[in-house]
Amino acid sequence: EAGLSDATHPDPASLSHLIGEVKRTYQVSMVDLPRHMAAQHPFILSESSDIVLVTDMTLAATRDTIRLLGFIKEMAPHASLRVVANRLGSNGFVEVEQKDFESSVERKIDWIIPNDMKSVIMAAKRGKPLPEAIPSSKLVQSLHALSEAIVGSAEKSTDASFWKRMVVRKK
Repeated sequence: EAGLSDATHPDPASLSHLIGEVKRTYQVSMVDLPRHMAAQHPFILSESSDIVLVTDMTLAATRDTIRLLGFIKEMAPHASLRVVANRLGSNGFVEVEQKDFESSVERKIDWIIPNDMKSVIMAAKRGKPLPEAIPSSKLVQSLHALSEAIVGSAEKSTDASFWKRMVVRKK
């Protein structure tokens, strides 16, 4: 196990091989790519068909989003790009208003994911995934909409993938 103070530097060839194997095995693969790794391993973006850029509504995030949008346009011009604003409405304070954020990044936000710590904590206490613990929460509804937009509706899917389980709504 690597120490917490040790910086990790994944081998680009290993990452490329791993992503290739996952793509051959699964219909949908998803990579959670921190922004510093996007610059270090741009091939991950260039091989993507869909990119979901997750941000928040802070001044620093606005600046980073502008830079990342330009980088993505350069590295993956063919990819379908969506912008998701995460954790909105935590305490009523928003550092950058939505209209100002959209004006700065020169595009609309595709989805807004609300900050619903109450539901997240409740799901953790119940020991269940959020969609099972509190299927009617606004957070789950937002995640359903995002999931369906990326991989289609659950009725069209034929396997029990992670995204299908996210999309299937409990009755």
